[in-house]
Amino acid sequence: MEFVESARLQLVPLITDVIDELDDDGQVLERSFFTMRLVQANQMQEGSDLLRLFLELSTTAFQGFSFTPEQAAQIDELLAVAENISFALSASTGDAH
Repeated sequence: MEFVESARLQLVPLITDVIDELDDDGQVLERSFFTMRLVQANQMQEGSDLLRLFLELSTTAFQGFSFTPEQAAQIDELLAVAENISFALSASTGDAH
């Protein structure tokens, strides 16, 4: 649970920043996609919820969205943080050799 809360504290501000930027440009579908990810992030309670969020975020490139360079940079940062959390999660659940 502590790991999930730590991930939430890292991800929620980044997702919110993406939504704010999309809102400024009136991108309804894109904003809706990331708003759903924000809801997921805020409702996470265990590791499997976190993994579901990561799976959803990983589909961003396949949604057919068009982003400005600034939006793309924010999304890249969000995905990089999610990737780092994912690596930490997989490392913490693996067996030590």
